[in-house]
Amino acid sequence: MTAPWPYTFASRAAEQLLGAPREVRIPRNGDRDLSFTGWCLGHAAGRKSAAPETSGMDVDIYLTVGKRLVAHVCQWSLREGAGLAEDHRVAALESPSQAIDWLKQDNAGRLGYLSKRAWVQACATWPGLRSEAVERVE
Repeated sequence: MTAPWPYTFASRAAEQLLGAPREVRIPRNGDRDLSFTGWCLGHAAGRKSAAPETSGMDVDIYLTVGKRLVAHVCQWSLREGAGLAEDHRVAALESPSQAIDWLKQDNAGRLGYLSKRAWVQACATWPGLRSEAVERVE
């Protein structure tokens, strides 16, 4: 069972635990950029390199001061002579279950390795997400 959301931690408690929130602006392909004030709870990155191209993926999980979760996936490639190409996908979500569903949808229905690493780190960082690190059954 998923715990109620949004968690009722005061912003002051969040600042004591996570430090001062920062302004974040994430570019979006085909839409306006997403901007918010909050904290990065989890980050995972993967890279591969095979001449003449280097590519990678970054996954970030944020908590906004309004207690929404933001999931961001950036796939990028750096190709000799062509420069940097980035594909950003981002969503502002109302609950942990929505965040997991969005991360799975972004990877053909499965929670990818980097998404899982970022999610587990986010759950370890923010007390309100600790119970969401695993799916529990009775």
